[in-house]
Order: sequence, then C-alpha cells, then structure tokens
Amino acid sequence: MSDLIYDQLAQALRDIRLRLGDGILADRRRLSSLLMDSAPEAKREIRVIGTALDEGVPAALKGAERHLLGMEMDRQANRLESSTGLRLDIALQVVRVLTYALDLGPLPSVYQGSQSTAPTPSNDGWAGISQPAATPQPVNYAPQPVYQPQPAYTQAPAYPAPVQPPGPLGRLPFDRKYLFAGGGLAIAAVAGLLILKPFDKPAGPDPKGPVSEQTANYAGELNDLGVQAKPTLESNVGSPTPLDIPVGRRIATTDLQKLIAQDPSTLLVDVLADSHATTLQNAIYLPLVGYPGTTNDSIQGQVVTQLKTAVGNQPQRPMVFFCAGAMCWESYNAVLRAGAAGYRNVYWYRGGLASWQAAGLPFQPLPSATAPKAGSANMMFGP
Repeated sequence: MSDLIYDQLAQALRDIRLRLGDGILADRRRLSSLLMDSAPEAKREIRVIGTALDEGVPAALKGAERHLLGMEMDRQANRLESSTGLRLDIALQVVRVLTYALDLGPLPSVYQGSQSTAPTPSNDGWAGISQPAATPQPVNYAPQPVYQPQPAYTQAPAYPAPVQPPGPLGRLPFDRKYLFAGGGLAIAAVAGLLILKPFDKPAGPDPKGPVSEQTANYAGELNDLGVQAKPTLESNVGSPTPLDIPVGRRIATTDLQKLIAQDPSTLLVDVLADSHATTLQNAIYLPLVGYPGTTNDSIQGQVVTQLKTAVGNQPQRPMVFFCAGAMCWESYNAVLRAGAAGYRNVYWYRGGLASWQAAGLPFQPLPSATAPKAGSANMMFGP
C-alpha cells in the first residue's frame, strides 16, 4: 500500500480530533470506526494506530519538550517495536501520523525525503513480526561515517650515525670528563625549571586532550552529518552541525561526566535561546552567548561581560557550552565567542539536552537568564 495512506490517516485523525476534542483519542473503538469511514482500505493501519493509542503514545508526544520531540518520536517507535512486535518502519509511520494529528509535526510523507520506508510485505506478517532486512538507523540522524583503512606503516631503513670528531670533553682525562659532564647536566636542569615555571599548565583538563572513547551514541551526538567545521558563527542555528570545531574541544556525554567528576568547578552553560523548562543539573543560562553574528559585533562586548561574571576570578575554569543537540549551532557559536574573548579551557557539548536526557542524567528547572541590552535581540538572525 502506498505511503500516502499514512498522510490520509493523519489528516483524517487530525480532523476528528479538532471536531470532537482530544478525548476521542481515549475511545479506541469509536475512533477506529470514524477512521474506517475515511479510509476503509486501511484496516490494518487503523488497527495499529489503535494499538499505539493503547500504548499511550499520544500522551508521550504531547509531554515531550518541542526541541526533544524528534528523539521522543524515535523512542516511541522503538517502544512499539519491542512491546508489540511491530516492524520499526511501520511503527515510525504510525508515530508520525499521531504527531501530525496532534499538530506537533508535518505529514508523514515529509519525512521520506531523508529516509525511505521499507516496502510492506504481502503476507500476514505485516504486524506482529519484527524482521528488518538490515539494521535500522535512527530516523532523525545520519548514519555513522565509514572511514577508509590507512596503509600500514613501513619503517625506513636505518643508517649508521656518522662518526663525530671528539669535542672538548673528549680531550679531558677520564675522571675530569665525567665531572664536567655531571656539572653541566645539573646546571641545565636548574635552568630548565626556572624557565618553565612561569608556564605551568593551567588547572583543569586540556581542551585538546585525547579523542573520546565513548561507544554509546546518545541521541546521535557522535553522528557525522556531513557538515564541515568553520571558524565563523552560524545564523541557521537549527541545522545539522559538524563533528569538529576550530576552538576548544568537542566533548561527549560520558567524557563530560568524567570532567565534572575530575573538576567540580566545571561551568555548564546553557545557550539555547528557544523556550525550554529544564536544563542540565547545576547549569547556568546565558542564551546571549550563542547568538549568531560575528565575534566583533555589539553582542560580543556583552558576552565578554557575562562570561567574566560567570567564571569570577577563575579564568582557567573549564566551561562547557550546550544547547538542544546535534541539530543546534548555538553552543558552537558560544564556543567561538568564548574563544574570541580569550578563554581557552572551553568545550562544545554537541549532544546537549537531547543526549543528556537520552543518557538518563539529572535535570533542573531552567534558571533565569541575563537580559541582553536593548536592540541585541535584533541581532539573533543577522550580523
């Protein structure tokens, strides 16, 4: 059956809900009868929609925060697959039908531009069997990149070192030779300590530290979305982000937990400008820091002031910037702005709120934000 049947069901379900109210979603028998009047050829699809209603999918979708809705749709589809045996591609379509009917998303066919749905088999195993031909990828994220194997390292042939003529020490008697050499080493060691002392490594982990060994891909935070890193701020903040960043270091969820445990002074900075009720535990809220524009615009001066206030007298304090997730540039912008302000111990938590929630980690109510000066909000989507 054509995928357009799901659009037809989504529109019919939305019309019924608008006409009779949300309470109709709790009356499976009556709702199924009304849907059969609109699409009598979709008996099996309507039966599965009824199953999703019994499983509480509409309530879960309505309870999700809007910036985390895509992740919640995936979660509900996977839950339907595991609890009812429904194939994942069909479960995704049913969740999209309900999302549209609740005025939370577009028609199901809109999603097909990024990932096609597997064809429906003609036998009776359409519902009740979960046997995808290949391992399904999450619907809202790109597949993991495949890297070409690197050629084996071949060591170059070794050549004997040339014979050097004896230096001044070589002409000294045996006992004096080692006396002079030992004294020279001691002097060099003391001089090295005196020279390197002013350049001690600052407190906190090195932002250019080793690559993460995290294996769990919470909410697609490790996915390569095919975007190149750039040194300038991004105005289309709700679009796919790169894996790299030219300033600071990208950090994944597991590594962020380790960083917080190693250095309790780590400052978590929420920069998501969109309305949201909760944030990471112990985070502060500075949405202005993630604004688009340039690092020389009028906003940058306010960013410098806000960051200086936030870190107090600890400029080397680790700062971790985050927003909604891998489809949000505001945290990327914030790291660039912080780098331009002179901070070096900065991290980009690409997974943000979505990955933190997927990992089951604690949240807190969103604290109040520092209000920007008059006219700054006009800079949100322009230089």
